[in-house]
Amino acid sequence: MPLVSLFATIFFVLVGAGMDLSVINPLDPESRSALVVAGFLFVVAIVGKIAAGWSFIIDKPTNRLVVGLGMMPRGEVGLIFLGLGTSAGLLTPSLEAAILLMVIGTTFLAPVLLRVVLKDKPPSGGNSIPDEVAADPVGLV
Repeated sequence: MPLVSLFATIFFVLVGAGMDLSVINPLDPESRSALVVAGFLFVVAIVGKIAAGWSFIIDKPTNRLVVGLGMMPRGEVGLIFLGLGTSAGLLTPSLEAAILLMVIGTTFLAPVLLRVVLKDKPPSGGNSIPDEVAADPVGLV
């Protein structure tokens, strides 16, 4: 497991560092198409994950919006496809940057949206911290 964590981190850093972000300069008229594609991918990723959260069938009452928002930051698969497409030469630099922006955007937006959706909800009984752990989190007593 430590090796997987180490190599996964290296993979994600290498994929991100290998991108040419100059192709998404908003001041350059030639790069506006990449920003439009990035925006489209971003919206589709959000809508798709929320729709997937609403589409599963379960017999227990569940906040389906929270399920969909919780799936938003799962961009590892997008980064893997990005790495494969880049190494195979199938993606243009602007499409590579657009995919990277989508992954980064959904990763950072998900916690904000989850906080907004869950701000008025009390913690459930199964996820609350027991009183003895809260009183002595290190376990010295």
